[in-house]
Amino acid sequence: MSNVGKKFKTRYKSEFTGEGPTGVCKKEKVVRDLGRFVLIDFGYVTTWCFTRELDEVEE
Repeated sequence: MSNVGKKFKTRYKSEFTGEGPTGVCKKEKVVRDLGRFVLIDFGYVTTWCFTRELDEVEE
């Protein structure tokens, strides 16, 4: 099951808003020993994250 196009929220909280930033998954990779990575576009930065560090946003 692909996560591309889904919205995710980080589990880390911002100092200012008290919420984690929300972004859209652009690409997904599986690394055998490390797990699943997704490329998340937050609007101001695009970065690779572990899927275990993210929560899917229900719409």
